[in-house]
Amino acid sequence: MPTDVGDLNLSSIADVLVGVESTELLVHRIEQLLTRFHALPARLWLIDMSDMVFYAVAAFACESQAEDLPAQDILMDPPAGHWVLYHQGDPVGLLTTVAEDYQASAVELTTTLLGPSLMAVNNHEQTLRELRQMHLQNDRLITAGRLLQHLDVEVLLTEIMQCILDTVHADVGAILVVNEHGQLEVSVAWGMHDEHIDAITTHSGERLVDVVLDTGQNLRVHGKRLEKELRCTLEGVHLTGVLALPLVSSERKHGVVFLANPQKTFTKDHERLVTVVCDMATIALDNLLLVRNKMANERMQRDMEVAKQVQARMLPEKVPSVEAYVIAGLSQPSEETGGDYYTWLERDGHVVCMIGDVTGHGLGAALFTTAAHAMTQYQLRNSRDLAHAMEALNQGLYHMRSGRFMTAAAVELNPQDLTFTYASAGHNPLLWLHGDEMRWLESSGTPLGIMRRANVTAEEPLQMAVGDVLLLYTDGITEAFNHDGEWWGEEAMATSLRRAHNRGLQGDALIAALMQDLRAFTGNRPLGDDVTLVAITVR
Repeated sequence: MPTDVGDLNLSSIADVLVGVESTELLVHRIEQLLTRFHALPARLWLIDMSDMVFYAVAAFACESQAEDLPAQDILMDPPAGHWVLYHQGDPVGLLTTVAEDYQASAVELTTTLLGPSLMAVNNHEQTLRELRQMHLQNDRLITAGRLLQHLDVEVLLTEIMQCILDTVHADVGAILVVNEHGQLEVSVAWGMHDEHIDAITTHSGERLVDVVLDTGQNLRVHGKRLEKELRCTLEGVHLTGVLALPLVSSERKHGVVFLANPQKTFTKDHERLVTVVCDMATIALDNLLLVRNKMANERMQRDMEVAKQVQARMLPEKVPSVEAYVIAGLSQPSEETGGDYYTWLERDGHVVCMIGDVTGHGLGAALFTTAAHAMTQYQLRNSRDLAHAMEALNQGLYHMRSGRFMTAAAVELNPQDLTFTYASAGHNPLLWLHGDEMRWLESSGTPLGIMRRANVTAEEPLQMAVGDVLLLYTDGITEAFNHDGEWWGEEAMATSLRRAHNRGLQGDALIAALMQDLRAFTGNRPLGDDVTLVAITVR
């Protein structure tokens, strides 16, 4: 760094500011420059565009606290000693000084670079936070997946409690389960007793845990909202934050996870991670109770029946209510249970459909599919795009070390402009009937669960037209064979799809026509593999 202010130019100031990777170091570098320019006392501000104010973030040789500054007038005509910081033409902050005799030209050069430097540091730190969050998320998915291995209630609940406490770093917590009388009672606790839980209520007098169980909704409260929403009737109990989540499945209400007093603050990311664990725990509890109730006699047959019921609950019950499309799905296992899977959901005005095929079929494939189901639902709802969701799902399945893997394909439909994107991890090519043209959309990655990275990429948006049909399928349909050992094959399936489309069939009727053609070819011989279809037609 030059020792003489007169030697400073834009290049030398850039050497000081550009490339800094932390906010703390950048603030230190700014203070060094301002000291050299005799520009102290000074203050650094950032802009809040929603409220149109500058708020103080750093103080140099002055008090740390400062009132917000109205931004509109300053942006229009900055007063003396006020330097607006810009990035790509947009205001991002402000540098102010009350010094009387300072090097104005040097400060001006500094502020030219300060806006981009602030944004670069912010982007770098945000990327690091996202990477840390993804690592933690994958770790929680792996840990939660192991819950499915337990068939002892006490062991299972203890593992759930440990997994959740490790996730959110809460000081106290408890898991309450519904007893035979339909009431919640503490089963596993860490630093909490019955009287603590009974004392934490809403202002209407209801126990917080009962409200969470009845509504089936998460509750996250901290800071000033605690007094507004909750009360504690037990003297000496001090709350800094509360996070409560229901353990509820489509079959029953199992209980409530209750956490309090985090070491920092319960964040939205904490809630999402604990929700994943609770979803896994609910599936594990469902499985456990089903196993206990249905395996008294003919153990293996009962195993298969349980897995079949679990799989049936994984398939979507309702079709997305989007007028632009007719969507239908079918999954037919070759045995009592299978390894095929399909789902769909609505997200941010779009519709996401996914199909998957786990290696093998039967009970082992069904259990693997059950674990993949919970991971898939979370990733499709929370990942920024299909490729990101596939990569995160690959991480979870890879670390299960089950010896199985899964091919999968997903499409994201935009009903506003009838475009769609797709991502495929080693799956069969999607069949797209586009006008009179049959197009095969090939895979863009490797199957999930084999390697640490699946290298899945999301393809560029493709434009659909009215009447188009997009078919997702597993290889059980194309590899079905007749009494002569001949496969039905992709071309025969495409011909069947075109024939059904020409008859004006959509949705369930279209899928039924495909299955009818398949059975006519095979002579109704038993399926050698699971068959799953998802048909999407533009109305």
